[in-house]
Amino acid sequence: MESRSTARPSASLFLLALALALVALGPQPALARFSLAEDAPATLTRYEVTIEVARDGSFVEEEAREVLIRNEAGRQIAGTMGIVYNARASKVEVVSAETVLGGKTLPVPPEAIENKPVATNLAGFDELARITVPYTGVQVGSRVRIRKKTTQREVAFPGHYSRAFFPGTDLACEHFHLTIRSKRPLRVAVNDPDEAFEVEHSMDGDADTLRVKLRKPVYRHLVEEQQFSYMPLARLPYVQVSTDDSLDGPAAPVVAVYESIISGPLPPLFEEQAKAFAESGGPFPDRLDALTSSFLQRIRYFGDWRPRNGGYVPRALADIASSQYGDCKDMATAVAAILRNVGVRADVAWINRGRIPPDPLPLATPDAFNHAIVRVVQDGSTYWVDPTNNVSFARGIPNDLAGRDALVVEAGKLRKEHVPFPPSEAGVARGTGTYAFTPDGNAKITARLELLGQQAVWLTGVGRYAAPETIKFAILRGISEGRRVVSGTVGDFDMLSPVVRNISIDITTEVEGAAIRTTAGLAYRLEHNSLKAYSVIDPDKDQGDLFLGPPSVSESVDRIAGSRLVGINPAPCRVNSPWVDASWETRDDGESLFVSSRVTLKHPLLTRAEITGQAFADLQKGIRQCFGDYAVVFEPRTEK
Repeated sequence: MESRSTARPSASLFLLALALALVALGPQPALARFSLAEDAPATLTRYEVTIEVARDGSFVEEEAREVLIRNEAGRQIAGTMGIVYNARASKVEVVSAETVLGGKTLPVPPEAIENKPVATNLAGFDELARITVPYTGVQVGSRVRIRKKTTQREVAFPGHYSRAFFPGTDLACEHFHLTIRSKRPLRVAVNDPDEAFEVEHSMDGDADTLRVKLRKPVYRHLVEEQQFSYMPLARLPYVQVSTDDSLDGPAAPVVAVYESIISGPLPPLFEEQAKAFAESGGPFPDRLDALTSSFLQRIRYFGDWRPRNGGYVPRALADIASSQYGDCKDMATAVAAILRNVGVRADVAWINRGRIPPDPLPLATPDAFNHAIVRVVQDGSTYWVDPTNNVSFARGIPNDLAGRDALVVEAGKLRKEHVPFPPSEAGVARGTGTYAFTPDGNAKITARLELLGQQAVWLTGVGRYAAPETIKFAILRGISEGRRVVSGTVGDFDMLSPVVRNISIDITTEVEGAAIRTTAGLAYRLEHNSLKAYSVIDPDKDQGDLFLGPPSVSESVDRIAGSRLVGINPAPCRVNSPWVDASWETRDDGESLFVSSRVTLKHPLLTRAEITGQAFADLQKGIRQCFGDYAVVFEPRTEK
């Protein structure tokens, strides 16, 4: 599943690292506000859910919904309903479905509703099925209605039930009515930033009963925001229920299965890998990378979290080895078993994989996790290993796993542990270049790009997915910034390695129009577009939090050969903040003019409260003063 931001001087080489590696995904200028109800592509005009929960956690859920189609986007979104479910553990029935338009009701014929297995079902996993409901005659202004019933016969964790509802965060919602009756006591968490919920929680006979209604319509959705703005959980309306304070008790049978499988005998394929690991030499992270890359060559990953016995139980090691495929929990369990077999402390951990670290819901729920990885501890160091990744990098932390909590399945128990972001210095993109400008503003560039540590992930193994010449052409285009490449060559580098190692690339090219032509002579561009984007964030209008990207360092040193500065040499310019530090400066060594730049992204998250604070106001002021539109005018150095 999946993640980036930094700043750059325009003509410098570390732009390439950012453009090519998709690291420079900083905030983009935009006006910002909350969506209005009329902005919504469709509106839930009726959303009623009734749930009966048994003591074992099984349940029967009946749902009735009506959706008003407001525009063509809504027509695409709501014109067909798809429902994917675990056919072994549950049953879903569509009681009725219809379209209402202009006073006419157009029922969906039962024979038009498909209910069939998902094509990717594989042996050893629960069978997934998909129901497709194609509404008839859907137009803008139509209302589509459906009533369905779900019977959940088996649950992942016996005795546990949990669910969360977020009305008004996907589609606008005018009517929401939830009733849950449970034979087990319910914990309830309500977040109501708009004071829209009416909540009643009481005993009704032997059933713990929760009733929730909307007092008024809600729609909490960002529009015209920065590129990676998002709405934190604390500012979304939701109702969460859970039968348990923690998953320790309900998950105990599943945890026991993990321990039994990991501690069991290894099949021959995994014995071979355990033996190779035990006999290998060198630093432990390198040995770990060799194991996971070899494992992935033998065991094919085909998708996250395929259900088996409700969803959380991995297959037996022998089944994984014989089929030579697996989902994330299969692969994590197998790698943990191999490592334990040779005396390494290794446990499976559940985590929520994704680009932006999620906010955890307050109550216990297995829905907080969508991925399984391996936590390895050796010689006092902790490694977070994802065997499903197509490259191995034990020294790093995958961007889509960093900055969030994991639930470690350790010694027959569950233990929460935070997966940190790596320090900024763990990922460095460095560019050095020599520019020889022609009188018409073209530049002959001799450069070296270095991607170190975490930054090397972006180009590791790319040759397995694209032709080498395609990759080299993309590198040249990154340097040219869209200008015409007159000529150019990119040196060879390892494009096939499954293990992340530092990458160094030598480049020579001629780029048309690389310099600005001014009345005082040619000028070297000093654009810092990513930093400038921070300056246009509007604290009075922007509503979301902002994900800036994983911590990193980007550096460049560009030499304008045989040239000297025209005008006054500016003093080094620096901006420091809790989120990003940035600087640039020029210097003259008596032979050439040098322009250097460094940007350190320190903290990946910028909250709405911080955006409205003084420290961010100071950052914006510093960026405007230090990183506005600059160009360094230069002229050929002449001998005296």
